Amino acid sequence: EGGALSDIRKAPDRALAIAKAIHALPPRVHLIGCEAGAIDELMAPASPAVQQAIDPAAGRVRALIAAGSPA
Repeated sequence: EGGALSDIRKAPDRALAIAKAIHALPPRVHLIGCEAGAIDELMAPASPAVQQAIDPAAGRVRALIAAGSPA
C-alpha cells in the first residue's frame, strides 16, 4: 500500500539510489530525522518521543547550515 513513494519514505537508501541513478545526487548528503514508532493515520499528531526529537534534529540542521555545509 502506498506505492513507490511510501517505499522511499521508509527506506532513504532507495531514494538516494534513485537520485544517484538519475545523476541528481549532490556530492554530500546529510540525513537527519526521527521515525515514528507507529502511525495509525496519516495526519495523526506526533508522539511525545517524536516531539522531543524535533528540536535536536532542527538544531543539527541549523548547525550544518551555519557551518556552510553544501545542500
